[in-house]
Amino acid sequence: MASLGDSGTPAAPCTRRMVVGAASITFAVTLLRLMLELGKGPAWLAKRDAGGAGALIGIAWLPLVFGPYFAYRLGTGAETTWALLKRLLKALVVYGWSARVPVVIITLVALAFGWDTHFNKFGPDNEAMALWKKIAATLGAQLIFWSLIWTPVVGGLAGLLFHLITRKSAGNSAATNRTQPAS
Repeated sequence: MASLGDSGTPAAPCTRRMVVGAASITFAVTLLRLMLELGKGPAWLAKRDAGGAGALIGIAWLPLVFGPYFAYRLGTGAETTWALLKRLLKALVVYGWSARVPVVIITLVALAFGWDTHFNKFGPDNEAMALWKKIAATLGAQLIFWSLIWTPVVGGLAGLLFHLITRKSAGNSAATNRTQPAS
């Protein structure tokens, strides 16, 4: 049950705890993906090609789940959609970094040990690409694109859509409750 803030409205949950929970799930999925790739699991589960796209196990789609979850947890019902969206985007950026820093570390280890995973493959020029370029590409992709663009945009849109749908349906059920006679 949410505690009440000074204004009598429900207080927002601790963003840190919420993000740590989501990041823990994401880390578990990342480790599962790594184990499947190292164990030569089926490509439909964990593709080892550069980028790893098309595999069922991955973290790129998780903002579609955590965006609505964060919106639900952050929404108090007393704030504007704009205020919720700002808090949601902040939480998604923090989540994005906490989800992608382990990927950076795994990629650096995969590069050092020459693993056969998608983490350390960089397209058709992989063999010719200098190590520093691979590291720069990893940092740019993980800490800028995936953390600051993909996660907040995709998660933010999913969370905003969830908020707008549930706010509208909650408003409709409240109006229905007001018009029904007491039994």
